[in-house]
Amino acid sequence: MSNTYPTIKIVQKDYTRDDGTRNTFIRLTIKRKIKYYRLDVYVNPLHFKKGIVSKKDTDYKNKILY
Repeated sequence: MSNTYPTIKIVQKDYTRDDGTRNTFIRLTIKRKIKYYRLDVYVNPLHFKKGIVSKKDTDYKNKILY
């Protein structure tokens, strides 16, 4: 059994919708293989940094990502 640990990050993809928001994904990396899981949480890229939704977003309490 190998000692590999998964890496989990919250990211946004490059596709921007017409209203200026982007979908948010969980990126899971195990043994150098990457899988993306869509969260269906749309956040403006200006209000999203390092997996955290900024308080500048008007609906940030409903979009809090841990």
